[in-house]
Amino acid sequence: MGNSPSTTDKQDLLAVINMGNIGNPEPIFSKIKVWRNVWKIGINGSKASIQAFINRNRPISPFDPEPELERAIAYTRSAMTFAFETPTQRGFESSFVAEENSFFPSEHDLRTHAYKNSSEALEIGKQVLDDIGKRYNRQLHKFIEYWRRGFELQEMNYIVEAYLNYYKVLEAMSRRGARRQTSPLRAQLISRHNTKKFRHQYRLTKEDIKTAAGVFGYVKYNDVPEDMFRAVCNFAHIRNHFEIGHSRDYLTTGYWASGQYSEDFDLTATDVEKLREIAKIMILHSIGLNKYWLDGSAGVYILRHPLMMEDQ
Repeated sequence: MGNSPSTTDKQDLLAVINMGNIGNPEPIFSKIKVWRNVWKIGINGSKASIQAFINRNRPISPFDPEPELERAIAYTRSAMTFAFETPTQRGFESSFVAEENSFFPSEHDLRTHAYKNSSEALEIGKQVLDDIGKRYNRQLHKFIEYWRRGFELQEMNYIVEAYLNYYKVLEAMSRRGARRQTSPLRAQLISRHNTKKFRHQYRLTKEDIKTAAGVFGYVKYNDVPEDMFRAVCNFAHIRNHFEIGHSRDYLTTGYWASGQYSEDFDLTATDVEKLREIAKIMILHSIGLNKYWLDGSAGVYILRHPLMMEDQ
């Protein structure tokens, strides 16, 4: 029997990712680390490409997809969605588009998507992509995947499901933070807020406060804003004490037509935008990117960066 062809030479791998048009007047270039490899990213209009030269230490087969390329496509999709807040798809998914006059437009159709066209939003999106591209670990990968799923579900108007995926980011952080029993920030937040007056004033439980303290303790958030801490407590309370994302919700019939399988849909509809941005800032702070902060002066949370303030 003949041996399978193999090579250990470096090979150029390239893939195309479709995305909503972010309105960039000039191509955007960046790099992203995925496991041991660093991939070059180029974004032009609604097309993004990733490319890297990697070592091949296994047999080449036309029927065996490149594991490095598959992994890079999946993570880069999520990272670009996270950075620019626009949907992304693998290149081959571009065939899944509906007719322009179709009564049921395809959920994969990106032709009508145009997001964040301001120069400010493009600048911070590019900065976020550059910053997370320099860092990679399994936990960051997991957090960004949860966030990306939440964003895509929100775009399709599955608000309860989006809420649950955003919340999974905070939930995972809180569980890890709870393991750090020696975390001074977690202990300080619990001591300060776990009072009868605070709980009664905001209708919270001890577990809600411990959950929020675990999140901020995990990311080592500097100067925790009081309104943000209360918001995370409220997210935990909604998730744990109302019909949000529990299996029994699927037995209800109130929202079958719209895909919202919860009797408490209104609770998530008003908070999902705030939860999205708080989950995002927590992910950034969890990998040491403490220069980002949320500006709530306009009534909604907006991600800020020092470079943006210098340009104003």
